[in-house]
Amino acid sequence: MDHFWRTKKFKALSIEWDKKLQANGFIDIETRCGGERVLKQRATNAYMQADEFERESKLEYFCVLSHLAQTTIFPSPLEQIVMQSHAEGMAIKEIISELNKNGLSRDRRTIRFIIRRWQMKWGIRTWSLSQMYLRAIK
Repeated sequence: MDHFWRTKKFKALSIEWDKKLQANGFIDIETRCGGERVLKQRATNAYMQADEFERESKLEYFCVLSHLAQTTIFPSPLEQIVMQSHAEGMAIKEIISELNKNGLSRDRRTIRFIIRRWQMKWGIRTWSLSQMYLRAIK
């Protein structure tokens, strides 16, 4: 018995459906490759190339970070938004666009500084003065 998605009737329906979706501006996560539909993949495919230890380490990092970001009382709403967004796995560029939606405008270095400062306060990671964009106190 032939698979239903390989029948002429299904293919015709699929083409009609794809046209409707495209007309509505739908961006499909699948692409056609050799007549088959496959998921589009990022160029780096970083997650699949990472070994199990790296994936588990990142999961643990973001779980701990999420807990700390939810239980900490931040001195400003800016720092709260930055750290909660970072705990959700947002990139700095995405955090900046989130801040712009809330009427706050900050440079990427400021966002990176806030993240690094809280990582040091929580004891998650250590950064040198130059990595924190600070000068040594003389």
